[in-house]
Amino acid sequence: MNNKGTEEKNERNRLDLWLKQVCLYKSRSEATEDCNGGKVRLNGHRTKAAADVKENDVVEISKGGNERKFVVLSVPPKQLAKEVAKEAYRDESPPPTPKDDLFAGAFSAPKVARGEGRPTKKDRRDMDKSGGRGK
Repeated sequence: MNNKGTEEKNERNRLDLWLKQVCLYKSRSEATEDCNGGKVRLNGHRTKAAADVKENDVVEISKGGNERKFVVLSVPPKQLAKEVAKEAYRDESPPPTPKDDLFAGAFSAPKVARGEGRPTKKDRRDMDKSGGRGK
């Protein structure tokens, strides 16, 4: 008697393993941690890493303030290359909201007119020579 057909039906497809195999997480342990931490939802419900994943399931990941939503199109038997992995799910994430300009201009130097603001190195040398900078 051949049990191959029943073995395939009994094969479990863990959520954390699927997340790793389709390159949504770098490591399975990271995926497991997020699943058990409540950052991953399966079909709208908080779930554990060992939950079964099947085609047409909806996986939602909330990480770092970003909400991402994926529909499972296939469950691969092994790790996939990144280009091929994108075919195993459909990304239905809403477009990212424009961030408020909290840091607008924080990383650029302010525009200061010549002669205002901090003295240049040459100006400091001149002040030292003339005794204008309390040395």
